[in-house]
Amino acid sequence: MDFEEDLANDSEGALLEGTGKVASNLSDREEILQSLDSIHSQINQELNTIGQAIEHVDAEELPNDIEEFSVGLSDYGAELSQFIDEYRHNLSAQSEYFETLSSEEADFADITDGIENVNETHRAMNAHWYELEDTLISMQEILANFEMPTPQEEGE
Repeated sequence: MDFEEDLANDSEGALLEGTGKVASNLSDREEILQSLDSIHSQINQELNTIGQAIEHVDAEELPNDIEEFSVGLSDYGAELSQFIDEYRHNLSAQSEYFETLSSEEADFADITDGIENVNETHRAMNAHWYELEDTLISMQEILANFEMPTPQEEGE
């Protein structure tokens, strides 16, 4: 929608100058990507903390769910890393595409090749999104069934 509006209203050169709604959208999504990077760093820190805690406790004392959750969180971290890489690649492909379109020499082949490239990177990104979503669902199920013995139960 933003692209169509920028093209329709490009008498002021917003697409050419990178000042239109498309450029703003890409900038906003770059900020989202930076937030995802931060979340990924936090997950890695939590994984390290969990790993250190598990190493210092007798495995028989830990609920099975802790190990399962730790593995799920590790899988989530890996999936998130792949998703972030694909998202970054997708944003880069889109940015390059719009830069190409803003060129005075842009032709029909540039338009069609660019659309094909952007769509391909989007499909790859979506594949990682679905894997990420599946991992989150698995972790949610683990947490929903998580049971931690209370101090009273431990003393029995």
